[in-house]
Amino acid sequence: MDKTVVRDVPNKLTRSLDLFDDLDTHAFAELLGAASDAVLVLSPNGEIADLASGNSDFEAVHIADWVGKPFIDVVTSESRVKIEGLLSDVRHRSQTEGRQVNHAIDPQRMVEIGLGETLPVVWRLVSLAGLEGCVALGSSIADTARTQQRLVSAQLELESEYRLLSNRETKFRAVFQSVDLPLFILDGNGKVQDANSAALGLTGKDQDKLVGTSALDLFVEGDRAAITNQVRTAGAGQSGGLALTQLQGSTEPVHVSLSPFREHGAIHFVATITPTSEGVGTGNDKSTELNIDALPEAIVRTDRAGTILDTNERFLDFAQITSGGGAVGRNLSGWLGGSHVDMSVLLAQLHDDGLIRRFSTTLRTELGSILNVMVSASMANHGDNAKDLAPPQIHFVILEARGADSRLIVEPGSAMSPQSDFTQLVGRVHLKELVRDASDAIEKMCIEAALRQTGNNRASAAEILGVSRQSLYIKLKRHGLESFKG
Repeated sequence: MDKTVVRDVPNKLTRSLDLFDDLDTHAFAELLGAASDAVLVLSPNGEIADLASGNSDFEAVHIADWVGKPFIDVVTSESRVKIEGLLSDVRHRSQTEGRQVNHAIDPQRMVEIGLGETLPVVWRLVSLAGLEGCVALGSSIADTARTQQRLVSAQLELESEYRLLSNRETKFRAVFQSVDLPLFILDGNGKVQDANSAALGLTGKDQDKLVGTSALDLFVEGDRAAITNQVRTAGAGQSGGLALTQLQGSTEPVHVSLSPFREHGAIHFVATITPTSEGVGTGNDKSTELNIDALPEAIVRTDRAGTILDTNERFLDFAQITSGGGAVGRNLSGWLGGSHVDMSVLLAQLHDDGLIRRFSTTLRTELGSILNVMVSASMANHGDNAKDLAPPQIHFVILEARGADSRLIVEPGSAMSPQSDFTQLVGRVHLKELVRDASDAIEKMCIEAALRQTGNNRASAAEILGVSRQSLYIKLKRHGLESFKG
């Protein structure tokens, strides 16, 4: 068997050195420039005597202005110790190991370069015979940094999408399990994929034993043909109607209704089982009434002036209130909106139209933090006839806003439409409050636009807005934009 011959590769040229005998200084300088992204000629005390660069990334750090400056002064503060180490090492050896340092990027070029605030460069110092100082060879790793940023952004986006999907799954599970009617999720072949607590109680089976079995096995054998026909009819997009059947081990007849839906190109069904003794479609079945404390949305019921009558637990979590008694009797404007203007807008629109959909505002907690929320509301009477003189009440549904939901979504021309310029609120809200609220809204929109334009770079956003970075952070906190991602 042949043995592999391993030879050491020399770390410098040793053969035919006479080939370089006719190499002049200009050619040598061109060779150095071609060998790296940037070349610095350093004096013995570390000042930059000359330089060259063929990489456009270095224009963003104004490399042309480095001549005459100490090498240690053109890097960021945390990189100065690395430059000191390089200059010390080159005095004892012909060349140093590469060290990554950072150079501050011109704020006006940050968006163009797409790196944030610094340009990362790996520098190696080489001492040459006959040269009093040394030569610094720099290689930009900006492309690597950009790739890493894209990977981080992609990871954050995936995590955000995962949280969104997880929240939707939680909402579905909360509503699905809180309904007292037995509900089954079936695939196109009639096999059980999911069932709520009421369905498990009706069948007397555990979730693990029920999932994956045929739904036909739940019914008496003589009625399975009718159920099969109902599945076929509903899957064809026709109304399956109600099938009167009987469950295994039960003598009480039940109605079965199927509602088809599509998922990933396949037909699935929601099967609802209703005991005949409770009636079907009357709309008065108390067993279907939801427990609002089980819902993931914040629910608040107020009188027509906004005074809270009751809430669910989710609102108490949002507002960080320790008990329901801490909210009842107080006006919702104490938490909802940046000022009383938002609540005035909501109440005015409700009194005019009786309904609000997806109104964007903020919710202030008892501990001082601010959440971006979407509010839907409706005006309702608790009376079934004209003789009932119960006062009107307002039902509010409050959800935490994300992404595009943080913007106001209203019908054109309504009292809250941006085109109306708040003119329809004149007479309902004091001018001072209108002006202050409009100013806050404009300031928030400008900050959001600056963050989008700069790729969410806070330093660049402060620069183009003409404010200090500290002032921008204060405004971000006041408008609830601390976690804004553009």
